[in-house]
Amino acid sequence: MNKINQDKKSNNYESPLKQKGKKHINVGKISKKNKMILINKKNKVRENIEKN
Repeated sequence: MNKINQDKKSNNYESPLKQKGKKHINVGKISKKNKMILINKKNKVRENIEKN
């Protein structure tokens, strides 16, 4: 318990909720990037099919 209280006093302490929130934001960003990559791949495949 003492360590947690010390962390709260220092400026770099973040509550578990804040940490969870940050993780969720990062996950969202990553999934958006992956979706864009997948969409781009699909579009390229379609273009190749149309060319052939």
